[in-house]
Amino acid sequence: MLELNEGYNGHHIEMPIGEEFEICLAENPTTGYKWSLRSSGEPVCVPLGNDFKTTSAPPGQGGNRYWHFQVAQAGNANIELVYQRPWEEDEKQGKRFSLHVRVPE
Repeated sequence: MLELNEGYNGHHIEMPIGEEFEICLAENPTTGYKWSLRSSGEPVCVPLGNDFKTTSAPPGQGGNRYWHFQVAQAGNANIELVYQRPWEEDEKQGKRFSLHVRVPE
């Protein structure tokens, strides 16, 4: 499985049909900030879910949010995630992560 991190923000990747990949982004929900999916890349990429794993640091420290995807069909997809507090409606206040996925036939 291909593992992508914040260093892939704004990048283009090419994946074959049927492959899975994950995006790993640093998150600290104790501050109110969380990553949320704004564009999943469907129907080319199908989101399989996400989970949060803390580091072994003391409580209150952050961890990583893992977003899992599977490539379902040929085409182009844009995946976009936003890091912000849920009550902040202005998306310009948070960080953004975007990834363009190309799937050849």
